[in-house]
Amino acid sequence: MSPGNNPCQTFYIVPVAASVLKLQPVSGGLQAIRVSDAFRPVWVRVTNSATPPNPVMGARVTFQSMMFLPSSPPR
Repeated sequence: MSPGNNPCQTFYIVPVAASVLKLQPVSGGLQAIRVSDAFRPVWVRVTNSATPPNPVMGARVTFQSMMFLPSSPPR
């Protein structure tokens, strides 16, 4: 029995195909930092293709990063 004699909420676990997953940026994208500074964390929300979209918990996400140094101005 749960606390207060209230039944627990029922939830379902359903596998989701990777082809229907969507990433929504939350924060941390497009960062510019100085040498020796640390990047802020990057947060994304993973959802499925339902309307409205359902959150997908525990989805594995791999990021490809692009780092570059600005060129020096001509002397």
